[in-house]
Amino acid sequence: MQLKVMITCSYILLPTILSAQGGLPIQCWGGDETLAPSPPKGARFVDFDVAGAGGTFACGITEDHRLYCWGDPTSSYNRGTIANYPRETLATQVELGRDMGCILTPEGKPDCWGEFEETVIGVGYPNRSASPPQGLISGRNFDAIYVEGSVACARETDGPIHCWGDVVHMNWDDEVRFAKIDTFFLGGPSACWASKDSPEMSCALNTSYGPQDTIHLSLPTSLEQVRFEPFGHKIYTVDAEANLTVFKDGNRMESYSGYKDFIDRAFSFCHVFESSEVSCEDIKGRGGNEFSIGKFPPPAGTFVQRIEMNGDIACAQLKN
Repeated sequence: MQLKVMITCSYILLPTILSAQGGLPIQCWGGDETLAPSPPKGARFVDFDVAGAGGTFACGITEDHRLYCWGDPTSSYNRGTIANYPRETLATQVELGRDMGCILTPEGKPDCWGEFEETVIGVGYPNRSASPPQGLISGRNFDAIYVEGSVACARETDGPIHCWGDVVHMNWDDEVRFAKIDTFFLGGPSACWASKDSPEMSCALNTSYGPQDTIHLSLPTSLEQVRFEPFGHKIYTVDAEANLTVFKDGNRMESYSGYKDFIDRAFSFCHVFESSEVSCEDIKGRGGNEFSIGKFPPPAGTFVQRIEMNGDIACAQLKN
C-alpha cells in the first residue's frame, strides 16, 4: 500500500501568505479522483511550478520571497522526496522536476532538494542527490535556474549555463557552459539556447535519451516560448505575433495563429489563446484515465498570465 502525504502549507503562517501583494493568484485543475488542490484564496505569487511527473504537488514564491508548496508529492513515478523542500530559505524563483526541485536565493545561489532518478546519476556524482555540486556553484553568482525531468541548470549572471543530473544523455552542455547565454529553454536532455548577439537559436532535441540520437536545428531568437514534448520528438514554439509552430524530429510540420502558449504532456495538453483564455484536454488514444486533466478542466472563460502542467494537473497564474 502506498502512503499518500498531502502537503497543504509551508512553515509560513497563513496571514503572511495572504498579505503578499503584487503577485497573481494561482488556480489548479485536473487530478485523479478529486479536483487538484490550489493555494488558499487570496494568496498571490510571483513565480510557481508543478512537479514534473504527475501527482498534484506544486510550489510558488510569494512577493515577500517565501516558498509555499501544496498538494500530494507522490505519484506512480515519484518517491515523495520532492516534499522535503526548504522551509526557511528565501527565494526569487522555483523550478520543479520529476522528484526534485530547486530555488534561486536572493543572493543568487541555487538551492535544490530531493533526488534524481535512481538510474540517472549523471557524470561524476556518486549519489542521487539533486543538490548542485559545490565545485559548480562555489564562487559564482546566478540569475536563473531551470529544471526539467532529471536535469537541472543554472545561469551565471554573465551568461554561462551549468547543468547537473542527467548530463550523461546531453551532448550540448559544453556549448552553453562556455558561452554568454541570453535565452535558454530546457526540455530535460533537450534544450534550445541563444547567445546575446546570436542571430538564431540553437536546439538539440534528444529523442531517445541517448546523445547519438540528438537532432540539431536552428530557430529565430525572437520566440516568446519553446515547449518540448516529453518524448523529445516534437517542440512547440510561439512568437511575438501569437503564431504557434510545431516541429517533429527537427522538421517544421504545421503552424497556427492565435496562441500564446501550448504544453503537451504525453496524455494531456493545455493551450492559451491570444486572448489569454486557457483550455485543457486529454489526448485521445494516448493513455488511460490515470493521466487526466479532462476530468477537471479549467472552466470556460478562465484567463491566465502563465500556465504549467504535468500529466495529472495544470496550475496557472490568473490574470487580474
